Amino acid sequence: MAAEVNEKPTHQEETSLLPSSLEEKCLNFILKNMWGKFCKFMEEDISNRENVVRFFDNMLDEDFEADVLRRHSHFHGRLSRNIVKKWLGKIVKLYEFPKGICPNLLLSHRMGFISYVSHLYIKKITSYCNWRDLIVYISADCISTQKKVVQKLCLLGMIEEAARFANDFNLDDEDWPIDLQQERQRCLNEPLQVTEDDLLWSTDDEESDEVEDSTHPYYYFPHPRPKILMIKNKEKFQHCIEHLSHPGSIVGVDLEWQTLFNSETNRDSIALIQLALLECIYIVDVITLAQILSKDDWTHFFNKIFNSKTVVKLGYSFTQDLNIIAVTFPFIDTKEFSNIIDLQTTVKKSSNVKHKGLSGLVEQHFSRPLNKAYQISCWERRPLRKCQVIYAALDAYVLLQLHKVNLNNGEESSDPSSVSLSDDSTTIPCDCDETKEEEKSVNCDIDKNDLVCSLDSDKSLKQCNNSPISPHDLRVIVDTMLQGLGWNLRSVGVDTFIMRNNQDHKDAIALALQGNRIVLTAGRVYQMFASRLGENKCFSVSSQNVKEQLMEVLTHFNVKVKEEDLLSRCQICNCKTFVLVESEKMHVLKEVKPSSSSTKKKSWISDPNGSDAVESIPDPDMLFSSMVTHPVNKLESYPVLENEELIDMDTALYRSNGVAIQLEHIPNTLFAEDKIFYCCISCGKVYWDGCHYKRMLKQFHSLMMMRDNQQ
Repeated sequence: MAAEVNEKPTHQEETSLLPSSLEEKCLNFILKNMWGKFCKFMEEDISNRENVVRFFDNMLDEDFEADVLRRHSHFHGRLSRNIVKKWLGKIVKLYEFPKGICPNLLLSHRMGFISYVSHLYIKKITSYCNWRDLIVYISADCISTQKKVVQKLCLLGMIEEAARFANDFNLDDEDWPIDLQQERQRCLNEPLQVTEDDLLWSTDDEESDEVEDSTHPYYYFPHPRPKILMIKNKEKFQHCIEHLSHPGSIVGVDLEWQTLFNSETNRDSIALIQLALLECIYIVDVITLAQILSKDDWTHFFNKIFNSKTVVKLGYSFTQDLNIIAVTFPFIDTKEFSNIIDLQTTVKKSSNVKHKGLSGLVEQHFSRPLNKAYQISCWERRPLRKCQVIYAALDAYVLLQLHKVNLNNGEESSDPSSVSLSDDSTTIPCDCDETKEEEKSVNCDIDKNDLVCSLDSDKSLKQCNNSPISPHDLRVIVDTMLQGLGWNLRSVGVDTFIMRNNQDHKDAIALALQGNRIVLTAGRVYQMFASRLGENKCFSVSSQNVKEQLMEVLTHFNVKVKEEDLLSRCQICNCKTFVLVESEKMHVLKEVKPSSSSTKKKSWISDPNGSDAVESIPDPDMLFSSMVTHPVNKLESYPVLENEELIDMDTALYRSNGVAIQLEHIPNTLFAEDKIFYCCISCGKVYWDGCHYKRMLKQFHSLMMMRDNQQ
């Protein structure tokens, strides 16, 4: 990792980068969640674009934030640092700013990752050795990160670990209390004992006669273990290609890559490529070979193996691997890859039994899961540790065993399914699809492109409003026969009550009168509603297709959907208030198991409106107004975002209403990423940005620009 600035970045010289009026404008964009208008502003004011980014980054500094809030006191208590960080991350990705321009954001990312790996160590999910390697790697030459690590460990009561890191970092003694200084001296006199986890990989480890321990809780190689060859020079590299490209070969493929925390690059890159045959496993050391091989050498490697139609490649969630290959080797056209079988996709098609990732699939077939202690590991350090190499090799080898089992069970077709990249999916590595749990009632990963495209179709439909209205200004009740339309209306921000199957038309009429809502229905029932409520209080949907229904309703009521309206309401209960929680804190929450006696039970699984009462419509904005730190304006067309302090971290419940955060469907793999989770304050449903967010954002932004040009 490149050397960093040794002290925490100062902001004094940057306090005047933006005039006060522009600061006010930028803070308003964030407070009102007006991302679309903010993007338009950034496009129009290119000269201030970098200054805006630096301003947001400085807002992550406590002293600078205090100065800004003194100048703009009406924002005090209304801005969340989590939201600022979330916006800043999106801006950096969208406009491709280097990480070095945001030192506070980079420091925050580092400390978030350190908190996460420390949590893994405390829970004994990873080893002490691996934990130390990761913290040393992340901290590198950044003294501000090193000091924060020692401070954090002291606060956790881990004095010995804090002292050893302070020694490793060569921090000055006078900066620390006397008890830590004494512990540092003791640690110098008592060096750490070497354990099995500390052993480095050597050529002597390539072959092994060790017999598998049948009592071991994790899956391991059969006896005798296949040979494991580390490829670190051109001669072995060429031999590897020759062996693997033999016609009829079946190769298990896996990758390991390192999350980068330096200021010079925004993208992760591959550290290892594992290629497994039954008799031999090749570990291609990409980091070492990058200094030796030419572009032509790598092109030859991918052509002979990955492009070959006579070599079958086995992967698991291989789309993610393809993305990282495209980032690391931009000169390789991954669309030319052929004969790839993605076992995750194949198993999903052939079996209804759910499993949690590759480890869960292995446990399903072999009764023991994979040991994932080194999944998050320091893959850049050389030489690698023996446990790292064994982990990497086994991940590729087990694909061969799974393929064999599936063939024996008749679960796999003889024709491999081809996997390729879409036109624009090479921009960033995406989230693993296998980690996304399918919801019983509604899919939370709404396709924004389908929603937006439906808005511009068939403009000839009659409009009932002369001037456009916001989605949040439209309050509707959806009949039971149009529940699919109801979910889609919520996804664009329309206040939608969805009738349950045990409710009849009388209930709909009563609810419409009570809540001043418009009934959406279809067929002959419309005449009954019109006679009771009046034609202006009901609408008959004529389209059969759900997307066409959405377009028909939005056009009829002249609803103008903006980007900030998309996914601004909870798909489950219709609430528009969310609590933002960072990855490491969400991981801690998932470890909490709230007692059934203290959890307020919600019927949101069976009730699409989050209420047990048939005779009343819940109004989440009013119901939870006492919980929020500022008044909720019901006319604002953006989701209200609140601070995570509303959640009791010891019980995973909301403090005011006792609702439990719905944590069971959050994949553990997401906690290693720098994500922000959105927790519905009404039902506890949790949302997060999917892997295609950047692509959707660009397409939607382009659509808004086109509309502006047409107008």
